[in-house]
Amino acid sequence: MKKQLPLRWQAKLAFLFFVLLLLHTSVGYLQAQQILWPTNTGDGTVSMVFQRDASNKASVRFIVASANGATINSCQVRYRKYTLNGSLESSYVDPRPGSASLNNGYLNGVSFNGINSSCQVSFTLDIKGGMYQMEALVNGSQTWRDFGVGEVFAIAGQSNAAGYAKDNNGEAEVTAPKFVQYNNTKTQFDGNDPGSASVGRKYYKYYWGKLGSQLATALNVPIAFYQAAWSGTAVHTWYLSSIGTPTAYPSGYPYQNLKSVLQTTKNQVGLRGVLWHQGETYDYMTGYNYNDELDALIQQSRNDAGADIPWVIARASYIGGNPQPAIIDSQNRLLTPYFYANVFEMHPKAFGDNTANVYYKTNIFSGPETDGFTGANRLPDQTHLSVQGQGQVANAWYTALTQTYGGQNFFSYPTALLNTQATTVNSTTCDPSNCNLSSAVLIGSWNGYAVELRQLGAYRALVTVVPGGPNGANKYFPRGKNYWNSINRNAGTDAYYNCINVGETGYGGLVFPSEVTLPAGYAEGYEQDGARYFYQSNQPIDICELNQPQTIGTWSGYTVQLRKFDGYKVLVTVVPGGPNGAVKYFARGKNYWNSINRNAGTDAYYNCINVGETGFGGLVLPFDVNYIPAGYLKGTENDGAIYYYQSSGGRLAASEVTIEAVEPMVIAPNPSTGTFTVQVNVANEQPAELIVRNLQGMVWFRKPFIGKGKQSHAVVLGSSAKGMAFVSLETNGKMITSKVIILP
Repeated sequence: MKKQLPLRWQAKLAFLFFVLLLLHTSVGYLQAQQILWPTNTGDGTVSMVFQRDASNKASVRFIVASANGATINSCQVRYRKYTLNGSLESSYVDPRPGSASLNNGYLNGVSFNGINSSCQVSFTLDIKGGMYQMEALVNGSQTWRDFGVGEVFAIAGQSNAAGYAKDNNGEAEVTAPKFVQYNNTKTQFDGNDPGSASVGRKYYKYYWGKLGSQLATALNVPIAFYQAAWSGTAVHTWYLSSIGTPTAYPSGYPYQNLKSVLQTTKNQVGLRGVLWHQGETYDYMTGYNYNDELDALIQQSRNDAGADIPWVIARASYIGGNPQPAIIDSQNRLLTPYFYANVFEMHPKAFGDNTANVYYKTNIFSGPETDGFTGANRLPDQTHLSVQGQGQVANAWYTALTQTYGGQNFFSYPTALLNTQATTVNSTTCDPSNCNLSSAVLIGSWNGYAVELRQLGAYRALVTVVPGGPNGANKYFPRGKNYWNSINRNAGTDAYYNCINVGETGYGGLVFPSEVTLPAGYAEGYEQDGARYFYQSNQPIDICELNQPQTIGTWSGYTVQLRKFDGYKVLVTVVPGGPNGAVKYFARGKNYWNSINRNAGTDAYYNCINVGETGFGGLVLPFDVNYIPAGYLKGTENDGAIYYYQSSGGRLAASEVTIEAVEPMVIAPNPSTGTFTVQVNVANEQPAELIVRNLQGMVWFRKPFIGKGKQSHAVVLGSSAKGMAFVSLETNGKMITSKVIILP
């Protein structure tokens, strides 16, 4: 029997193995030197992939930096390729087109800009398609970074594009994970999104992971996806948000996530095209034309991208177990060649056919038809896809993208948008200081507030310093690295840029960096809008105290609050039209959280809710029917739904929208058979929205518009609209509501 080592030596060897393993990670976190570009996600999960051109190569810019601002006197680089199974090949390769030119694996003939004069050097190489690990030898120290050259896609649409990760739904098998890089960098999203706090599966790939594996295997290059879809959104909403018209969603959304990919991401890595899966949600009551608005959306995307970015349109409409033929017809109409434009026939193009369509646009391709995947291919809601169904839809997308037509397929056309070598790396003044911050460093100012570089635990982050915190303490709002570009910086502070070790975040760095946790010596607090900050005190704020209601977001156009009823902290839907003009509060179960279009920064309030989940996604009352909270009265709708109201009338709490009769609306005729006119008076250039809802809160009609003083708006409701309804005008944080009767 072999003699065992003493435990102390076992521990030492285990620790040594662990250190060696860390030193050989693909990112090289423990190295003093850094590869600044290509970059990856802050948690190291996703590597950057650059869009290849028709010759299977991409022009890639590389930037490396030394330790502690030291001048770089020597730099060498070498590369190894990954195989589809995720292992590194043992031999070094020359990734450039043409004959290899290597010395001990290091590339010959590389022109390093900044050598012998800067702490950063950059160089640009043409790189052939493939997944690589780059090693940089900088001043004798080694560092690593993974990146690839392949195909890059944006994903847009609704929940079957965003991915349905709730209810522990699995995902289709990803057989080549190293070659599938899935980016979820959305700055705003709804409560059903895989990246939301209530779901917590940011990198859930749904069927896109399997599609990426299939494409990677066939093309032998990595596949990158940039997620930009938004659950429950109609094409009408996408179109309106693309042209800046206000909607029920945050300003500019849902389109803004896609616009960021078309502009920022496209310049950094390039883009092959947009994969569109939408159609399950469509607002028939508005009378808008699906194909016309989708065509307009495509055109706006091309305006924003500065090129004719290709789109691939899935034919999808299946919701609740039912297909919607009118939507499929509209999608097929968009995909019909131009020579059928005047005969009103629908002849959708074959996969891979790039004939100009009825709008005389090329680079619009037919995607898969998904309505046929029913039964076990769907979850119990008969809308979203089971793991089996995800596999079927991935196969269908693969066929649509790779099937040939006239000897060419989607990838044959040289229409991909290539990167412009834009990066997020700032040039820097080299400074040998070591970034050990014994105290905060004043960097400059932003909107009149001081901006500091602070040590927050293991991280050095920019913070906005705002007075007026608890007990007079300063509030420190941590920012992303890209916030640097918004600061009026003091002279001599450029060297501190390389000290920042948090990633970039949304809204130019204003979003809280996810890697920063509460550091020792600080407490945390939240603003009314949910913005998180740190302060130095022994008395942390309890956000669940709810001394006043907290607005969480909206549902079907109604405000949703977290409100205190006695000892309960409960979500409520805020609906106008209660007794004597009071507001009605409909209490909801905890699972209602997933249905809310939530405001940024409100995820922390989820844990404050202390009522249970209820039926119909939380819509069922979470209390005994006889319960009435102190200070409220109870009311009942015609359908039995219970609500609470305050007898003081229609004035809401200070944190809410105010309902004021600025000037009454005039509705005529009233009653009507579903067609009537609403006269309003809205200040010039003031965004506003006219909404008609039934007694249950269902939206029958919605029309955003811009004020022009007194104006009239025609309302045409569908044939199913009957009975009493509420007409609401919402503008400038105010809302007025009137009743209307719809006769059979």
